[in-house]
Amino acid sequence: METKEVVIFLKVAEPFSWGFMQDFINFVDHLKKHDISIDHAYNCITQGKEDRIRAFKEHAKILAQFKKKYCPICGKELDLIRVNNKPSRMVGEGYKTQWYCPNVRNCSYEFYSKKTMREWMNELKHVKER
Repeated sequence: METKEVVIFLKVAEPFSWGFMQDFINFVDHLKKHDISIDHAYNCITQGKEDRIRAFKEHAKILAQFKKKYCPICGKELDLIRVNNKPSRMVGEGYKTQWYCPNVRNCSYEFYSKKTMREWMNELKHVKER
């Protein structure tokens, strides 16, 4: 490769770390090993992003049906997640769900429950219908 080409490449790649570029090389090598072009990978990734956006919008419509729960400390809308369902969410005590405040810098309220996600959804949907 010509020195001029290397200089141009380094200038274009300047915003990216060497670690990122190494990951990119590993990714491209992996694609080549499976006979997948970069263009094909790009199209799949783009389509996957569009699918996730569409799913997120559908999820938002479903959530709009339910009464919201708010943090008793700061007033932000609480998020609900499943717990004890995978290694990164093990909390013990037989809990099945956790309400938590997304305002982690200022609040960090959390409430663990033995109710399932479905039980919470049934309860919250029922309350909204009244």
